[in-house]
Amino acid sequence: MNARKRVLIIEPDPAAREATLSYLTSCGHEALAVADERAAVLTAASFRPLAIVVDPLVSRYPRSFVDVLRQTVPHDILVVATSATRLHDAWLEVFDISLLKPFALDELHTLLATWSLVHAA
Repeated sequence: MNARKRVLIIEPDPAAREATLSYLTSCGHEALAVADERAAVLTAASFRPLAIVVDPLVSRYPRSFVDVLRQTVPHDILVVATSATRLHDAWLEVFDISLLKPFALDELHTLLATWSLVHAA
């Protein structure tokens, strides 16, 4: 699978995690999903995703969590998927793109596909 289609999903809610994983996989993305910070760092190191989609609820310390992720794997894009009420200043400083929940899964797929085409090697 093309590394440019690899997506790591970090989502604490099992239903949302599974729905996002299933949808992105059906769209041709090679996707993995984890529930917490520790699993995210371990998975990112070996999976080397193009994009990391994060729900802010996975970390109380977003800056340090994102710093560790970026040191572990220099991914190209960090998408924060959250509700407007959860998007606080600490996340505003570290994300590349935001999607406000609830969003349609095809919005995420379109964002990733468009970004991949624009940044294709």
